[in-house]
Amino acid sequence: AAPAYRAMQSFREKLPAYNVRTEFLKVVAANQ
Repeated sequence: AAPAYRAMQSFREKLPAYNVRTEFLKVVAANQ
C-alpha cells in the first residue's frame, strides 16, 4: 500500500491542477 501511495503522491505533484480539482470537489461535497 505504501509504494502505491507514494506513486499517487508523486503523480499528484506532477499534476497540481488535478490536486486542486480534487480539493475543490472535497469542499463542494462537504458543503452539500
